[in-house]
Amino acid sequence: MGSSDRPRQCAGMTLRWILAGTALANAVLAGFYFAYATVISAQRSAEPAQAAAAMVRMNQSVERAPFLLLFALAALGGLVSAVWSLAAGHRSGAALLGAGGGVAAVLAAVTTIAVNVPLNTRIEAGTASWSEFVATWGPWNAGRAALCALAALGALAGAWR
Repeated sequence: MGSSDRPRQCAGMTLRWILAGTALANAVLAGFYFAYATVISAQRSAEPAQAAAAMVRMNQSVERAPFLLLFALAALGGLVSAVWSLAAGHRSGAALLGAGGGVAAVLAAVTTIAVNVPLNTRIEAGTASWSEFVATWGPWNAGRAALCALAALGALAGAWR
């Protein structure tokens, strides 16, 4: 191994660590969003005002530094993974899976910011009914859970190359 190969190997190892971290963060988020889906399902039979109040309390508990850090790292790791995997010039299946996983992570974050958070704000403000909230929030939550699972699998495949 020549000294000119070292920077490339170091960059490759760094990308693998970023992909592995992105996979882990998105796997945790996928599980978290899945758990939220079970809570929503259980609350469908509850009295609407009580269910909405419970959801508001859960969201307030979640919106703390540990979750926000995990959320940001999953999305940022996804963005870096996608760009770096493609910019490195690798067109192998693993590199494309890593890039795809990165894109899925970013899409999950966009979904959360564009759909789920505004609905959380509306339910807390009382400008959305419980039935409207559940009908919209639930499917989008399932979508972001699936995107995070795909992000985790894609990033893991990319890290394994």
